[in-house]
Amino acid sequence: MNFTKSQNRSYSIRHWLLLCSLPFVMVGCAMSPEEEAALLAEQQRLEEEARQAKLNDGKSEEYLRLIALPNKYKQSAVQVQPPLSQEIKAAMAKVDGGEITDGRKALEKISINHPNLSGIKLKLGDIALKDNNLKLAQVYYRQAISANEFNYFAHNRLGTVLRKLGQFEAAKAHYLAAIDSWPAFAPAHHNLGILLDIYLGDKAGAIQHYQTYQVLTDSKNRKVNGWIADSSAQLSALQKGNNNG
Repeated sequence: MNFTKSQNRSYSIRHWLLLCSLPFVMVGCAMSPEEEAALLAEQQRLEEEARQAKLNDGKSEEYLRLIALPNKYKQSAVQVQPPLSQEIKAAMAKVDGGEITDGRKALEKISINHPNLSGIKLKLGDIALKDNNLKLAQVYYRQAISANEFNYFAHNRLGTVLRKLGQFEAAKAHYLAAIDSWPAFAPAHHNLGILLDIYLGDKAGAIQHYQTYQVLTDSKNRKVNGWIADSSAQLSALQKGNNNG
């Protein structure tokens, strides 16, 4: 088995710690608590490096560039304390378990008491959207964005609601806002591609976002590959017609 430099170093640290834990080799291995803590911290850092290297193995440079860009939503997220976190999980579990009314009421109460929690308003918007109440869903998604302007989930969902309502330019603005909040958010690229392709007639823009979506998802969506081919063919035919004209 081939090991990376990081993996070899991590293995050596674990081996050293194991040896030093055995009674018959304690002499000469004794470390102060500070030294042991530093060694363990270094081990954890090296293991995280190895894990990231494994995750990134085979990924394109464009993928690595995109995921390394700032995630403004994550950076600005409100820290939720454990008691409130458990309350939120319990409310969401009710919704996900089919107790929609009770779960929604619990979330609404939390939302009133904690208006800065963007994710609660997002969940309430999702419940309204599932009920096909586009007006209420739009209200909650806008509230989610008011609570955190970088909530790319809310921007993306609101964009879809607006597209259904025929407000295509407004939908585009929210898809772009989602991408600005985190350029590696694949669903927004997917939805913006569809909007540009089908509703706004921007084939070149659609291709760009379809391709970015494929980069972020390992090109697993064969349907999107078909859309890229179709849009490319249409764009080529259009450009040829313009040149002949």
